[in-house]
Amino acid sequence: MKKIRYAIIGCGEIAYWQAKGIARTENSVVTACMDVNKDYADKFGKANNCKIYNDVAGVCKDPEVDAVIVCLPHFLHKPVALECAKAGKHVVMEKPIATTLADADEIIKACKDAGVKLAVPYVNRYRPEVEKAKELIEKGLLGRIVYLHIQDMTLKPESYWTMGWDNVVTTDWRASKAKAGGGAMLMNCSHYIDFFYYMTGLKAERVSAEYDTYATKVEVEDLMTILIRFKGGATGVVQSSSMLPGRFENVHRIAGTEGQIMLTNPLKVFVTKERDGLKANEWNTVPFDNPDDPASYLRKKFFELFSDAVQNNKPVPISGEEARVALEVVLKGYEAADKRQVVAL
Repeated sequence: MKKIRYAIIGCGEIAYWQAKGIARTENSVVTACMDVNKDYADKFGKANNCKIYNDVAGVCKDPEVDAVIVCLPHFLHKPVALECAKAGKHVVMEKPIATTLADADEIIKACKDAGVKLAVPYVNRYRPEVEKAKELIEKGLLGRIVYLHIQDMTLKPESYWTMGWDNVVTTDWRASKAKAGGGAMLMNCSHYIDFFYYMTGLKAERVSAEYDTYATKVEVEDLMTILIRFKGGATGVVQSSSMLPGRFENVHRIAGTEGQIMLTNPLKVFVTKERDGLKANEWNTVPFDNPDDPASYLRKKFFELFSDAVQNNKPVPISGEEARVALEVVLKGYEAADKRQVVAL
């Protein structure tokens, strides 16, 4: 089988996660890497047995690179995407697609104009509980969706802001509003906003929000709440934090006129009508298969789909337009909080 050949641009921790997922596929391979820090590029290149570059131009000129995976600080996404698209390389853009809607639109247009594929690996869409919940929703078990509750409340260690979760590289961009674009809501919770959109198809109509930086020595927020009114009438609450001490039970919830789903393991499902083996008017548990090494499994699935899209000219998984949905909710949330107003999307 011919494999799509990837170059990973930016050799921080997410690059290793992407490479691990690709290694599990049969239609994808990492053939090159690039980082302006020679030590980081050398380390990654040796670990993944691939060619090493220290500038984007070298990657763009390499005929053995079909697609790039941009794993750079958020503020660098647009210039690198534009350069790679112009060179005819397909683009996988690590989330968020950009730090502004204008930049996101420019990236999307540039890839279309160049005739290259663009996708954003919001890989949590492929979590088994999300896929199972989506299946139940599409069967109509919940009736009309009226409420969503998204919760991502964690405690990040101080080292996260300079070394990430895995301490692979040292950097300062996560703490900077200009470089990161935002804090916990943009960096992490946008994953959940995306997969709720994936499950329900609901698009926000207007938002109000509050955020602040309470306990972290950074410019970005460490606690935020967004209230959403969706087209069609449903409402939703999105809560995200990176500073709450102690264990916090994060349970996402989808509620409709005829039932509820709690995204636990196994799923907890309440329905008002007995069907599909679920008892009416009581909480049911719905099991699902749990993959081994979920982080690499999710990326494996994404890259299998993206490579297939490139090879066979199919729609990509999680297009730039789809990724823009979550970005808009978060950015309009920041705007609403700053203006102390309700903001339309």
